[in-house]
Amino acid sequence: MNEVFDKESWANRKQQDRESAFAIVDDALKKMSTDTDVFQTYLDVQSRFERYSVSNALLVASQKPEATNLADANTWRGKGGFIRKGQTGILLMEPGNSYTRKDGSSAVSINVKRVFDISQTTLFQPQEPATNQDIRLLLNAMVRYAPCKVDFRDTLPGDQSALYSPQEKTVFVRRGQSMEDTFRGVAKELAHAYMDTGSYNRDENAFLARCVGNIICQRNGIDGNPLSVQQLPQKYAAMEPKAIREDLKSIRIAANQISADMFRFMDARNHGTKQRDDAR
Repeated sequence: MNEVFDKESWANRKQQDRESAFAIVDDALKKMSTDTDVFQTYLDVQSRFERYSVSNALLVASQKPEATNLADANTWRGKGGFIRKGQTGILLMEPGNSYTRKDGSSAVSINVKRVFDISQTTLFQPQEPATNQDIRLLLNAMVRYAPCKVDFRDTLPGDQSALYSPQEKTVFVRRGQSMEDTFRGVAKELAHAYMDTGSYNRDENAFLARCVGNIICQRNGIDGNPLSVQQLPQKYAAMEPKAIREDLKSIRIAANQISADMFRFMDARNHGTKQRDDAR
């Protein structure tokens, strides 16, 4: 016998999930002002879930930071998998219907759904194959469409691996270092170039650029530990959660711009390779 759908009970559960999701995000933002581990966990999640908003990355980081592949129960069922007994869904936000506020302005409602990581299902979780990264190719991809020049020097102040100059709109790179160090340095300093919209203060944005570099390294299989969060800016302890969220948005936007430009380079290269192969 089919159960009768209880619309009121369903609506109450949805409202509870909405309130829980917002509370999780607010709590995470408060912890990020003083806890380096919480901040780094967020960066780890954002590196794996590029398309996720700041709020959703915070939700994953707070509920299941080791997640790698998320979908709702119906999606997993369509792939032949089922949610394992006792598993709890991960709350995520998604845009709902648009509406007009009392003051006449437009807004979009927020819906909350529950998703599950592949590790919570009966599906086999494939291991990522070990690959040898062509770091030189990745570097070319990173700088090809960069919004600034890239120039090599024999030495840099403080023996830095790379350095962005807002005045010269150039990332200077030190010669004679390992490819991994070069990639990390360019990723971090290139973040400054993407965030530089005029009257740019490099020192004020050094922490954000470091975070962007960490994400870019993780996304491309380069050791990002040298760029991990070791210490938070002192100003964070007094910052409101809303201000910290704005910094997280800046990190996400810059990281995704770099990733998009790298994909653009790789996609054009792959298409060119395929065309040459087809012509043979």
